[in-house]
Amino acid sequence: MNTYLMYGTFILLGLLLVCWFINLILVQKKGEPSLWASRGLYVFGLLAVVLNAVRVGMTAKTYPGTLVFANIVAFICILIAFIRMEKEHKNKGRE
Repeated sequence: MNTYLMYGTFILLGLLLVCWFINLILVQKKGEPSLWASRGLYVFGLLAVVLNAVRVGMTAKTYPGTLVFANIVAFICILIAFIRMEKEHKNKGRE
């Protein structure tokens, strides 16, 4: 089970990097990132953190609570950034 969770985390991080590269290229060409690639960044990041937290909680022998807490903090930070991006996009559409 641990191996599947680890591979799932790596796959999600790979997808996150693909979205990041798409946005990097679009910003250089057009000056602004893709909304869907940006959303992909956040969603894949959130899912990767959740999988990693589950994996750490199941396998860590020392300080599993601290490691899971670190993943929870990362999840909250990514979620707040995602919400801010969505609010900014919503407010940008009203102008």
